[in-house]
Amino acid sequence: MVTSGRIPINCVRHRPCIEMGYLEQGAGEALVLIHGLGANADSWAPQMEALARNYRVIAMDLRGRGQSGFRAEEPVTLRVFADDVAALITNLGIDQAHFCGISMGGMIALEILVRYGGKVKSLILVGEEDQATPEGYAGYLQKNIRGSVLQVISHAGHFANLENPAAFNWQVCAHLKRCQDAEGGPRAPGRTARPRI
Repeated sequence: MVTSGRIPINCVRHRPCIEMGYLEQGAGEALVLIHGLGANADSWAPQMEALARNYRVIAMDLRGRGQSGFRAEEPVTLRVFADDVAALITNLGIDQAHFCGISMGGMIALEILVRYGGKVKSLILVGEEDQATPEGYAGYLQKNIRGSVLQVISHAGHFANLENPAAFNWQVCAHLKRCQDAEGGPRAPGRTARPRI
């Protein structure tokens, strides 16, 4: 069953600054779903139940979207979004997670990797013929990031999670299984591994 909540998040000028709304379902390793520009946590509805069978799935409303607050005097940048997501998972008691981002959410996931690499077990960046991450650039990333895999989801474009949810969910589960297999099964507390992309 999906539960919802709101957690206070600090900003540059205000402590606390906003409340961040989120949805959560399942148990196990954490999978954090980051929506794109113009969307909100509800855009992950086709993934919540399917992926929560084996994982603790968290989808948040980025600042100014859905159930999350917004302060006009605070900056809104990829860095701020990354800080918000990192604060949310820390407040939820999550030390490390897999991150899946669609469109701008993928850019936020990359920013989390840069700023909070120790929190990242793996990244999933999504799309086919996507303007935010064109296939050529995705191929470049795949070739230059050791251990990465490029999977194209057919019959889907910018919002693959909504346009072909069955194939999207299958690819996410396959990725998470590869990560588990590479680590020798579910990780024991305190064990660390390099993030996979």
